Amino acid sequence: MIVVSYRLRLDACRSLKDKRQILKSLLSRLRQKFNVSAVESGLNDSPAAAWITWSSVSLSNGLLDRTKMAIGKFVEANFEVEIVEEVTEMD
Repeated sequence: MIVVSYRLRLDACRSLKDKRQILKSLLSRLRQKFNVSAVESGLNDSPAAAWITWSSVSLSNGLLDRTKMAIGKFVEANFEVEIVEEVTEMD
């Protein structure tokens, strides 16, 4: 099992409405593309920053590591966000 949290910088967001639009799309695409559970987990009232957390379960730590790398690249490549901090817990 892996639980990963990212603190994101959202420089393009000027309002909470902008932020919600980007995060809704990001979280939905993570769920669909990578089959993970994903939520906004902090900094809910800040338009320029957010914490998101995703988790996945597998018997293979190698698969979880590859998923983590792929998600990090996907997030920064497909959305107007920057990952500025990452917290990972793996069991």
